[in-house]
Amino acid sequence: MTDHGAFDLVESGSFLFGADKREGIFDALQPNCTVTILASGFGAKPRLGDRASTGSRWTILATDSSPRCS
Repeated sequence: MTDHGAFDLVESGSFLFGADKREGIFDALQPNCTVTILASGFGAKPRLGDRASTGSRWTILATDSSPRCS
């Protein structure tokens, strides 16, 4: 869950070009941190304030590896 709604994480062992390891993405997505992501999906692009619901059609593939935490 993010402030842009719910996302799925790329599957472990995925061979998608440019995708990070699922574990590394999970570690970067911490409460009170801001991180830039690379996501892929279909439908409307998630926006700030979207409700957090399950059944996301967007998947996080990678992060910028430098989370900014407050």
